[in-house]
Parts: sequence; structure tokens; C-alpha cells
Amino acid sequence: MLLTIIFSGCLINKPANTEEETSVSNVAPGEVAVINNIITLTQPLNSDTIENPLKVKGTLSMDKPLVYFQLVDNFGNIFATSSAPVVKNDSGSYTFEAEFNFITPYSKDGQLQAFTLNGEQKIDDLVKQPIIFPEFTQLKVKAFFSNIKNDPNLMDCGKVYPLERNVQPSGQLPILALQELFKGLSEEEMNAGYITNLPEEKIELKNLEFKDGVFYVDFDENIQNGVGGSCRVSAIRAQISETLKQFPDVKDVVISVNGNSEEALQP
Repeated sequence: MLLTIIFSGCLINKPANTEEETSVSNVAPGEVAVINNIITLTQPLNSDTIENPLKVKGTLSMDKPLVYFQLVDNFGNIFATSSAPVVKNDSGSYTFEAEFNFITPYSKDGQLQAFTLNGEQKIDDLVKQPIIFPEFTQLKVKAFFSNIKNDPNLMDCGKVYPLERNVQPSGQLPILALQELFKGLSEEEMNAGYITNLPEEKIELKNLEFKDGVFYVDFDENIQNGVGGSCRVSAIRAQISETLKQFPDVKDVVISVNGNSEEALQP
């Protein structure tokens, strides 16, 4: 069963925008990234597999106070930042060198971005160096469903069981988890006894807010259209609540329909 959901308010981490960007896609693996007349990266080289901590070296063609760095995975998540002072050598050349740690990214490939800042503190001379990470993490969330093999007679309507799903880090984790919940079940999962109690209609998540340990989640009326009986209502509430309670510091979940929590999902 595949349900169509409209989600709003996803936040995606993206690299900073700049008017002047350069790429190293035309540089062969293992070559120095000579991109423009300002920044040249000599370590790491193009498509190198980096180590932690990452050592960065390079040169500039003009005097600038600092060079800034950020590591970005293929999903646009920035997971390490640093900077290095620019040093003028006796030969008159300008060099920089830095070493910094980074957390495990969510993709095998990514970019080392090096840049300077102009007088307005905006990015200048951006160089994007493709690199390979030594390891990466597959992001996972849990979605909760009833199971007729574990509870054949559904004696406890509010009893639900987690299914772990791989997700791409393209938004807030609670929203990603709800997306997986509303995708429904695979044939293999259904054969294992899992069922969803959610309606098949197109459902809109209108708002999701976390405040003082409570998730406030608001849907349109389709979340309850055609839903009858206290058992099914309890099961729907449990699927949504347990999916959101997997995250730290969540004490409760308040479900509303078009802003009304008192009449939402009533039998």
C-alpha cells in the first residue's frame, strides 16, 4: 500500500551560496586542483580518500587573511568547518595549512570546499574539491505498525512494532520518519504480519512543532476519513505517536486535525 503525503517545512542543510563558484570536475583523480588565479589545493588531491583528521594544504595567488573550509556530503550536509591563516613565505608566495576533525558523513563521496570572504563577509573564490570519505553512515529511522502475527487478535489496539528504514538525510528526522510511516508496507513486511491502520486517502501534514518535550502534529481531515471504531483509532494514534517518540526528549505527542486536537481521531 502506497499513500500519497504532502509534507511542508522540511529543512535541508545546503552549502552556502556564492556568486562565483568553481568546480574541479575536469581535474583527473590524483591531480592538483588548479582552478583559478586565487586558490590552489595541493592536499588532498582530486578524488583522494581522506583521513581523519583531515590535513589541507594549498596556495593563494594574492594576500588574504584567512582561507575557510567546509566538508559537504552528497546530500548537501555540512558536517565540518575550519579555517587557516594565510602565510607569506620568503619567496613571496602565499600558503595555508590546516588540520581538523570531521564526523562521519552520510555518503561515500563529497566535497572539500575552500574559499575566502570578501569585505561583505560573503564567499569568494570558492573551490569544490571532490573527495572520498573513509566511511559513511546510513541514516535510519523507525516507523511503527501493528502486527497480526505477534498479536493475532489485536487484543491490544495500541500495541505497535518498529520497522527500521534507511533514509536519505534530506530533511528533519521526525518528518523523514513520518514519511516512512505513510509510505506503508512492502510485500515482505506484510508477509511478516505487519499491517497499517492509516487511511489510503491523500493526507497532508499541515504542521509539526516540538515544544517542551511535546510534538504537536497537525493533519488535514483525510487522516480520519472513513476511520471508525475505537480500536482502529487507537492503532492510528499509536502508529503516529510511537514513530515520533523514538526521538530524544519526547514525552508526549498531541495529534490535531485542522488545528483541533479535541475532536481529532475520535471513535
